[in-house]
Amino acid sequence: MKSGINNILIFYIGALGDTLVSVPLFKKIRQVCPKAEITILSEQFQKKTVRPSQILNGTGLIDKFISYKVSKSRFESFFLKIPLYFKLLKSKYDIVIYLVPSVRAPTQIARDKLFFKLIFPKEMLGFKGPFFKSCRTSEKPLPNLKHESELVLKRFQNTPLEILKLKLDDFAISVSEENRSDCDEWFYALSISSGKLLITVGIGAEMASKRWPVDNYINVLEQLISKYDLYPIFLGGPEDRQICKDLSDKLGRGWVAAGDLNIQSSIEIMKKCLFYLGNDTGTMHMAVSAGLPCVAIFSARDYPGKWYPFGENHKVFRNQIDCQGCMLVDCESMDCLNNIAAKNVFEGCCEILEMVQNNQKT
Repeated sequence: MKSGINNILIFYIGALGDTLVSVPLFKKIRQVCPKAEITILSEQFQKKTVRPSQILNGTGLIDKFISYKVSKSRFESFFLKIPLYFKLLKSKYDIVIYLVPSVRAPTQIARDKLFFKLIFPKEMLGFKGPFFKSCRTSEKPLPNLKHESELVLKRFQNTPLEILKLKLDDFAISVSEENRSDCDEWFYALSISSGKLLITVGIGAEMASKRWPVDNYINVLEQLISKYDLYPIFLGGPEDRQICKDLSDKLGRGWVAAGDLNIQSSIEIMKKCLFYLGNDTGTMHMAVSAGLPCVAIFSARDYPGKWYPFGENHKVFRNQIDCQGCMLVDCESMDCLNNIAAKNVFEGCCEILEMVQNNQKT
């Protein structure tokens, strides 16, 4: 990176999980340029999608957030970008950092590169691969990819933003005193004593093709409650609240925090739990940020490995089937998820719980 970097623009695409797996790079940028003004440019998401500002505000990592409208029409999209272009040009950014998912088409990369060149930054980073094709490919079985954060960081090798070895602590975000207080008040209001064994449960997911059947969760949780006297805390978005409440009612115990608190306060709640049980969703990446081991249930819609919880001491359940890599949002058969047995997931939870309890003794 050239000297005199005072104004940084990060072009970012993604929602909750994408933001959390990018935290190590946000930290590195702030470390390398402690006095620079750092701005994130991202798409204007649907109302229910978690925005980067909801996660990173107050962490000291990002100073400003800019969003822009997108359209399926190329013609409309072009005209929507005109006022954005002049706004960015006026800001005179010293450097543009290209922080997009590892699956990106060459035509998209070339288009983006041209757009950002035209705002005349001193330097542009992150435009060189590796990038991957979409899963919708004839290559079967799908290769086991490295974690998404590692794939993204490869694009910054041999630059000041290089991170030689990722650690679990790199994914932790600072939580404000206000958010910690909100967490404490939530526990106090529900009279949740510190002596209870708590676990985080995330049964929701934005895509139906990622949701393991609720009956399976009932099966696993009933066994965990019977064997260990555990208490589940259900986390997720406001759209998950009712199904979490129904599940809690069926179990006869547990508390629903889905939709009650913001992201940082929810992560603080997780820190009081023993482990995470749930689907491949943003809530799982929140658990990683909180330092929890995960029992994670994955569909086969995407590359294996890419979105797994970072680090060791996790249990991941994923079936390799003929239609893997479909990238479907909705699936009629759900064979990849339906064939994951509740018995195996329960046993995985037992292994994780015993590991956690043994670590607490040492």
